[in-house]
Amino acid sequence: MRKIIGALSLLILFVAYQASITAFTHVHYINGVLITHSHPFSGAHSHTKTEVLVIDRLSHFQMPDQEPVEMLHPLRPLLAVIDCAPILSAAQVELQGVLSLRAPPF
Repeated sequence: MRKIIGALSLLILFVAYQASITAFTHVHYINGVLITHSHPFSGAHSHTKTEVLVIDRLSHFQMPDQEPVEMLHPLRPLLAVIDCAPILSAAQVELQGVLSLRAPPF
């Protein structure tokens, strides 16, 4: 029963979010800069400088690169050992016969 309630709650949250960004998207021109965002409002409204700064920071959120996460992977030392395993080159292998895929002549 808890899983069903949790799943329905997430579905309702997702639908509400999609409806909000679809129905309430609007634009403000501030100092010649176009700012697009969405939130419920009625009629014309404005934002304070702090609100505009928060909207800007939230709309330009970026995740860090994946490299630091990869460096902390638990199998990283094992993969490094496997990757650095010595590889024998063809010149080091001694052939006992001639390796040829060509058929003998008539």
